[in-house]
Amino acid sequence: MINILLDFQVKDWTGVGAIVTIVACIAGITYTFITYKIFKQNSNTNQLTAYLSIRKELTSEVFTLFTKHCRLDSIVIDDSLANRDGYAIESEKMFITKYIFLRDILGNIEDLALFYEKKLLTIQMIDSGYGYPLLHIGNNITVRDFIKRYRDSGLEVYCGFEKLYNKIYGRLKGHERNKFCPTLIPKIANKVTNVRKM
Repeated sequence: MINILLDFQVKDWTGVGAIVTIVACIAGITYTFITYKIFKQNSNTNQLTAYLSIRKELTSEVFTLFTKHCRLDSIVIDDSLANRDGYAIESEKMFITKYIFLRDILGNIEDLALFYEKKLLTIQMIDSGYGYPLLHIGNNITVRDFIKRYRDSGLEVYCGFEKLYNKIYGRLKGHERNKFCPTLIPKIANKVTNVRKM
């Protein structure tokens, strides 16, 4: 009788082990799926947070005016400006101090590039919100010459801006490409214009 009971238990435990393994496998798959959903939700939240944190800076008055005047090719970087805001509009030109230009324009663009590099923002998000402003800023001869001047002195600066510019330019279709320089820093030297007292 004991042999029959032991024999029955061994067969029973094998079946129970198989059932437990199947249940554990289903639980593991469910846990993995739920964890993936949580990470995906966190990723979307991180993207939104990154986008909102830089949005205020990229829609500021100085950034908007700078973009407009880049498009009109009427930017002058001028450290002699005594305006407390660091920029002024005079005679249909925008005068901006080097400090405000570096902090509020190039600095914010580099932050945007960093968010892209860290995969917090996609190129589609950046392009749909700020593609044309970035292209207009990067296409401006004063901006390109300013960055080129730093690079010619041996500094590897604004590489993030350059990558964003090139990516956004690459997304342009047909005739739109003719409106902008294909690279942020052209290979041929450009004459420095509209930069005073650097």
